[in-house]
Amino acid sequence: MPVCVGVGLVEDARVEAAAAARGNGVLQRVFTPPEVAYCSSRPVPWPHYAARLAARRAALGAGLRPGTPAWASLLSLLSDMGDTRGVDAQAGLSLSLSHDAGVALALLTYWG
Repeated sequence: MPVCVGVGLVEDARVEAAAAARGNGVLQRVFTPPEVAYCSSRPVPWPHYAARLAARRAALGAGLRPGTPAWASLLSLLSDMGDTRGVDAQAGLSLSLSHDAGVALALLTYWG
């Protein structure tokens, strides 16, 4: 079984600008309710939103597609995890999130 790796980078300012331009409804469309609750509870939410968006980009790079069981596992993992990392061994997903200097990074490994 092949192992696929994806990396995503997102600037915090781009997420903040999108929310400012389109309203917070854009956050409701892109992120799950638990993600919105978690990110919005942080003193500065934009790095947390950016990290989760980077995770989606990393997933696409690793070959995951919206609507598939692996994508649902990713969304569940993102909804349950805090800031750093999460693993869903049953789905074959490992995800690490980081942010620094206005840029969020996600590294996703998929072996499912």
